[in-house]
Amino acid sequence: MPTPVADIVCPACGAPAQLSDVGCPACDKHLGYPNVRACQTSGEEASLQAKYVGAKEECQKRGCGDQFLQFSEAVQENSRAIIGRPLGEIDRLVSSERDVHGTYYQMLDAGLKLPDDEEWSRLRHQADEALFSGYHKHISFALLSLTDVGSTYYGSWFLAFRADTIEGRSSVFLENSAWHVKKCNYTSSELRDMPKGLRAVWDDRGKLAATKRMSDITETTCEQDHPGLLFSPGEQGWDADFVEVHIYGPWNVHSVEKVVHVTNTAAPAPTTGRAARAAKGKAAETAALQQKLGDLGIPYEEACL
Repeated sequence: MPTPVADIVCPACGAPAQLSDVGCPACDKHLGYPNVRACQTSGEEASLQAKYVGAKEECQKRGCGDQFLQFSEAVQENSRAIIGRPLGEIDRLVSSERDVHGTYYQMLDAGLKLPDDEEWSRLRHQADEALFSGYHKHISFALLSLTDVGSTYYGSWFLAFRADTIEGRSSVFLENSAWHVKKCNYTSSELRDMPKGLRAVWDDRGKLAATKRMSDITETTCEQDHPGLLFSPGEQGWDADFVEVHIYGPWNVHSVEKVVHVTNTAAPAPTTGRAARAAKGKAAETAALQQKLGDLGIPYEEACL
């Protein structure tokens, strides 16, 4: 009999399994989602709790302990995972209940997408191998928001996820994970053993966000400040600051709570020429999409930059 080399052991049959496994290779019992399990092992939960307690105590010393807790609770109770995409992709997803979202790596493998520029492609690969070794192709990326909108860098149409469709298979990370790798300039050995307490299960997203923003919380912090603490758009779009959400597995239109379109009302609408014709066509596409969303019972909203 082979000697088992395992990261985990199946609770049903005792067979060895790896952290990247979703089902037991021996009896196929569901073992949970690997990105979620990774947040529950190797001291991750203990490290996050210690950082959270330390941040809370520091805020209490500065006289803003209540404000710290209020922000933590607001994120925990009211934040949603959102993802920004262009109109065409949103239309594809809502046009068929059988269409699912393809992850970055699935699109690459299918030849439907070209890699990002060389530096970001390298950083993305490094971050994903460190965080999702063996299962990175199954991860979709989103961000936490209290307003259901975020960075328009990847598109001005935002899908807000239904919590009940993703909460059991989602984890959260301190910030944009590729940017984190660039900022920290990890060595190869450090990437294999990243610091603990940077990620959390869905139900601990409030703790992670409050710990991250501890130094920005003051005695005057109020409810109106919470969205800006959780998400900052940055100057270039790609440099937006947010809590990153990692969703394991496929999702489709029935994973969506609502759709929000961000528009730029400061820009005057063109009245003549090619730009006017393009704007008219875009308005027609938007109206058609609204009709499809209405038929599915998915709310549609517009927000301004």
